[in-house]
Amino acid sequence: LLMRLEELGYWPAQLRITIIVLIPKKIGKRPIGLLVSLIRLWERLRIPEVRCWKDQNFRDYNWAARGRSAQDAVWRQSVCVEAATQRGHVTISNLSDLVKAYEMVPLENVWRAGLKLHLPPDILRMELEAFAAARTLLVNGVCSDPVLSLSALVAGASTQRTAYCW
Repeated sequence: LLMRLEELGYWPAQLRITIIVLIPKKIGKRPIGLLVSLIRLWERLRIPEVRCWKDQNFRDYNWAARGRSAQDAVWRQSVCVEAATQRGHVTISNLSDLVKAYEMVPLENVWRAGLKLHLPPDILRMELEAFAAARTLLVNGVCSDPVLSLSALVAGASTQRTAYCW
């Protein structure tokens, strides 16, 4: 079934729904998307391919990678700037924390970047199809009307955690 859906290149309308729930974090709450089980199964089955692609496309400057942290990036940058200054170089440093990053990424940009970086097109297409599904916010047992968006990744998707931290 999943192979046939990949051949078709899209999810059936019955599967094109994402429930957005708010989970607690240190300060406030953050939204994550709960995709339909069949899509989550497909994502999990494709993780080895996505990891292989990610390993082949590793970028040393990408601190949104497994085993790396924002704090490590800050300390590394601090040491590099201090060392350069000690050698008499003029330095400028800028580190930005992307607030609401997932909510601000147009899916069209992800498509172009994925193709440019040779992410397998079938995986890219199916994942973006899932990201483009109608979203319903669930708060205290009450659901909102579905909303369509082509300008946001779904935080919580399995392949997103693996691949889309470029």
